[in-house]
Amino acid sequence: MILCKKCNFENYDGTRFCQKCGAELTSKRLFDLKGIAGLGMKGVSAAPLAARTIEGQSKEFKNKSKVYVKTQPLNDGSWYCPDCGQYNKVSSYFCSGCGRDK
Repeated sequence: MILCKKCNFENYDGTRFCQKCGAELTSKRLFDLKGIAGLGMKGVSAAPLAARTIEGQSKEFKNKSKVYVKTQPLNDGSWYCPDCGQYNKVSSYFCSGCGRDK
């Protein structure tokens, strides 16, 4: 679960926008190269280390970008899109911002 820093609502993993207030949720960066920063010396390339880091992290995040998150409607039935953050009315079956289905 991802906790919204604005309203403290617990959102499903993979949600990009809070489904209670529509705020953008911060998520873990897909590739973090801080672990290899500064390892190179003059005339030495850190590129092989970077490639190994990216390969390892891509295995960790495999298929997480394709996660379909279930919509959590508000008490009145309206909902915020978990993909784009657009507010949608009760009668909406599709997001008016990105077109995903409820």
